[in-house]
Amino acid sequence: PEDWPVMPVEYCGFHLIPVGFFDKNPTINLPPTCKGNSKSNKEN
Repeated sequence: PEDWPVMPVEYCGFHLIPVGFFDKNPTINLPPTCKGNSKSNKEN
């Protein structure tokens, strides 16, 4: 029996891997927040 019109399938894939993302992420070098001046809205 012939497989026409169904064609065999061949899978192909790739992975996107970030290089240097965690070394150059701008959020890593943020200054610490001052907890003494901050207030929560839940306290009011």
